[in-house]
Amino acid sequence: PGPGRDNVLHVSAYAILACIACAAFPRRLFNVPVRYACVGILVVCYAALDELTQGAVPGRTPDVADWLADVIGTGIGILVAALLAYRAGQRTAGWRFVGPLNRNHQRPLEA
Repeated sequence: PGPGRDNVLHVSAYAILACIACAAFPRRLFNVPVRYACVGILVVCYAALDELTQGAVPGRTPDVADWLADVIGTGIGILVAALLAYRAGQRTAGWRFVGPLNRNHQRPLEA
């Protein structure tokens, strides 16, 4: 693929990966902002590792521009996941920490 198409593919692939990772990340353990931050850090680190290991593959070279496209795709994927969660009615689930977890493993919200 050409340079422009390659970046579109990187953004698309990492947006999908980040969106799936947000859905798969354990909701009971972390509140929403922490969950999305953890997903972002993990996916961006995976993207960096993916780019670095390309140097060991014949015919492939690591590229910072590809990694930046991966980071942009990760951000888009997290944003899409957050918007989907909001539209699904999870907009208040865990956004504010106001005390310990209750017996349902949820943080109570202020009245």
